Amino acid sequence: MIQKLEIEGYRCFEKLTVEGLGRLNLIVGENNSGKTSLLEAIQLVTSSKPEDDLKQILASRGEVHRFTSGEPKPLDLQSLFWGRTFQNPNFQIRASSSGTEDQTFRARIVGSDSIVGDPPYSFEIETDKRKEKTRFAIHRNGGVILNSKPAFSDLLEQLSPPGIPMGTLFIPSNSIPVALLKILWQTLRVEGFDDGVLQILHEFDSDIEKFDFLPDIGDGNGHIKLKGISKWVPLGTLGDGAFRLLALSCAAVQSRGVVLLVDEIDTAFHYKALFKVWKMLNRFALNSDTQIFATTHSHDCIEAFARLVRDGIASSGDLSLQRVVKGKSHAVTYSGDALLGAVKFDYEVR
Repeated sequence: MIQKLEIEGYRCFEKLTVEGLGRLNLIVGENNSGKTSLLEAIQLVTSSKPEDDLKQILASRGEVHRFTSGEPKPLDLQSLFWGRTFQNPNFQIRASSSGTEDQTFRARIVGSDSIVGDPPYSFEIETDKRKEKTRFAIHRNGGVILNSKPAFSDLLEQLSPPGIPMGTLFIPSNSIPVALLKILWQTLRVEGFDDGVLQILHEFDSDIEKFDFLPDIGDGNGHIKLKGISKWVPLGTLGDGAFRLLALSCAAVQSRGVVLLVDEIDTAFHYKALFKVWKMLNRFALNSDTQIFATTHSHDCIEAFARLVRDGIASSGDLSLQRVVKGKSHAVTYSGDALLGAVKFDYEVR
């Protein structure tokens, strides 16, 4: 479990240290303070497939050279580096845990080895997991195409049953794509864990009896069987919150022994449902040895988070609230007890 995170030169962070992390971690801060970037940094340093995760990160932000011919489109690296320039073309992310080796992710722009015909610059990444450096040619427009290079661990994954790559699972603020959700659901069914998802859905709405992806009905984006209704109905009938809940519950059940990242965790949820969400995540984090990081702007979400300690569901050390302040090199850390006191006396921690 990550206890300390150190970031140098990544996006808006010239330097940032985050300490006192727990099993459940809530990240707050003003707009453009780097909350999502912090989740990205955790994703990269814990990833077993950093090229794939980098592609997803850049594409999700629209950092792509769109006005180029051919596919795939080159990715724009510039915003990855502090100051959004190539003047300091390197960054490093280090995650420290007690009892285990540190994990480090490094990236930089390097010159060529003076081989005739090679591009003058390359994008180089290195992780402690792979013990090797991987280079990708930078094109004249400043873009790069990140083609995955299978490592031995990746080859082992390809030989194993279909599932989600080990390391991290990132749920963005607009939830995960339906295609990925279908893979998650199918994996859970194969492994016999789909009942855990159905239990969560039933806890939030007792009328939900079954869920499945039915390709022959409607748009294939998921259907539910409701108590007293003979026909399956689209999941969207219950609103955006139902799809968000399905994504979170599938991720929670699937994320055994990995890191789960959730951007804007309160999205689409009524404030009264947030405590149920945190109870569910806490239960699965404990049972499956999962560490969870989430961001929020919501005071209601923070109160629901602190209530885990107030109601004796989680210990103070299990919870951590981290406030990221733009331009500051250290996040402001609140343990569960400190956060509970701040909420009790209406102290603003966001």
